Amino acid sequence: MFRRTVRFNYGLFFNAMCNLIGREPDTVHRYGYDGIYIFRYEPKDDKESLKLSESEETLQDWLSIFELKPFKSRCEFGKLPRPSADESGKDYLHIYIFDPIEREIRGR
Repeated sequence: MFRRTVRFNYGLFFNAMCNLIGREPDTVHRYGYDGIYIFRYEPKDDKESLKLSESEETLQDWLSIFELKPFKSRCEFGKLPRPSADESGKDYLHIYIFDPIEREIRGR
């Protein structure tokens, strides 16, 4: 079965993500018009940590709706692969979005 996808809409995704989680991300990287967006949430307490871990699957499902770079665009909850000293042992929710359409438009 073929699953239909649509062009990525930053405003739609960002607002839906903030409403699902209840706040804006702690860290936001929007690299202009190159189509790369990275968001990071750091849980404030154990209750929020549970909420973020439960939101991971929903956000990943939402990402699959859009025409994004597969495998690069993903949502992950857990420890960082290469944490700095103050990030060691902490869990984070990371959302990586790579939108190839944005880059194609810029390159014209």
